[in-house]
Amino acid sequence: MLNLSQGLRIRKRPEYLVCYEEGRRFASRSFMVFARVCPCDEPGFRFGMAVSKKVGSAVRRNRVKRLIREFFRLRQVGIREGVAKLSAVAGAPVCLEFVCVVKRSARPESMDLAVVDEELWPVVNKVVKTMGKRLGGDPAHRDVQGARRNQPSGN
Repeated sequence: MLNLSQGLRIRKRPEYLVCYEEGRRFASRSFMVFARVCPCDEPGFRFGMAVSKKVGSAVRRNRVKRLIREFFRLRQVGIREGVAKLSAVAGAPVCLEFVCVVKRSARPESMDLAVVDEELWPVVNKVVKTMGKRLGGDPAHRDVQGARRNQPSGN
């Protein structure tokens, strides 16, 4: 039985903001996923989710959140394997942080676990592939430690 510990969740607003500001953005039909790689003591991943009130009633929003949590619970082994590959490329343990934002155009009433899996799993694979290139594969994609994307030029 796979459990999803509380330590795998992004819970505080500053943690979300760091992921929004420093992370890369990946999209599917119903989700916008912000992902970032950060150094850590042990390879792993963390996730958070944001569902606007514009998506629907509390019942629908909570259902979508349950489906996202279940997706990460069921796919945690595959995600950990991807993080292990990233750690090997980086030469040091890294942690992947995901924030799943449900788009307003999402239809929560027609969502089930199969739909969430069909949309999020390719995005997670793309995150691992892209971050692997940025960490060590292609020098043009390599991140500079501490550098931020989209910084104002100061003109």
